[in-house]
Amino acid sequence: EFPGIPGTERSAAISSLLEAEKKAAALVADAKAARVARLKEATIEAQAEVDAARGALARELEKRTATQNQAAQSMRDTTQKHSDATAREIVSIPHALRASCVDMIVKVVTTTE
Repeated sequence: EFPGIPGTERSAAISSLLEAEKKAAALVADAKAARVARLKEATIEAQAEVDAARGALARELEKRTATQNQAAQSMRDTTQKHSDATAREIVSIPHALRASCVDMIVKVVTTTE
């Protein structure tokens, strides 16, 4: 098959090539394992960052919601306060009108005499 190369040298060359192939396969397997490990680590780190960002967004949303709820309650309180004041004024209108009418009648009666 290989003219001019003695059988023992051929066997040694073939063994050397097989050994080199095994080493290359081991290097490729190690490189693949290292790559998979780096990808897993990167995935874990990315997930941690996503979780941290979600937590920050959730806290910001809670803060904004609380602020909006406080503002809404303040508006309801102000509206109720003005509504109560308006109701008191409406209740006092008939009394004020009666008093004004009585005053006008007294003036009319006293000025015509």
